[in-house]
Amino acid sequence: MNITLIGTGGVAENLAVALSNQHIVTLCGKSIEAIMTLTGYKTLWNATINYIPEQTEILIIAVQDSNILDVVENIPFDNLSHLKVVAHTSGSIGIDVFLSCTQKGAVFYPLQTFSRGRIISLDNVPIFIETYNKDNEILLFELARQIQANPMYADTKKRAYIHLGAVFAQNFSNFLLEVAHQITEKQALSHNIYYPLLKETLNKAEKVSPLSVQTGPAKRKDYNTIQSHIRLLQSEFPEYEALYRILTDYIVEFTCKPKR
Repeated sequence: MNITLIGTGGVAENLAVALSNQHIVTLCGKSIEAIMTLTGYKTLWNATINYIPEQTEILIIAVQDSNILDVVENIPFDNLSHLKVVAHTSGSIGIDVFLSCTQKGAVFYPLQTFSRGRIISLDNVPIFIETYNKDNEILLFELARQIQANPMYADTKKRAYIHLGAVFAQNFSNFLLEVAHQITEKQALSHNIYYPLLKETLNKAEKVSPLSVQTGPAKRKDYNTIQSHIRLLQSEFPEYEALYRILTDYIVEFTCKPKR
């Protein structure tokens, strides 16, 4: 099939590389130069948004959430006679962003973290799909399976919950890892020392409730250790004291709740 992706970030880059194994893929971006610098760029055609190929059958919008509506409103739908479906890749933007322009709108949201210049496998990555009709749902489910992903249906409301959870699971945890990195750097230690700990944490969380295997001074209500940490934060990392206190209080509160 002829597939066009709008965007030059990590999502567009990874989808383009994965899809180009079986499809004719065109990348559209703000400039040809931006597209040509993408990692994995090889047999992909390139264009700007003003020159989306007329033969495009699937159009995927992989841009920042704040830019999706502007992109949708500038797509020359009248020139795309072969278009079957146009989908955005956002977890937080509804399918109704397409209503004013087309009835072929859809959502193709991969639940994964992407960085420009880093190509990763999409094997078993959940891709949440929403469409206005069954034919396009079948089409996008098959597209996801072709790149070895795990397609699932999720409407706009459900996707909002999924995206919120992802912010806690990945965005916040990644920031906390950065805090840990800064703490170890003070003692000239490598942040790699935490990776076995993180891997075992994820291994346990895959099998049981994370709260049921919570560990640490807050879980044990070890207030001597907690106060020692707070004194160290006040001395060396005062900007993180409030964060430490908040997270500690939440862990104490939630681990004290009776099991239902």
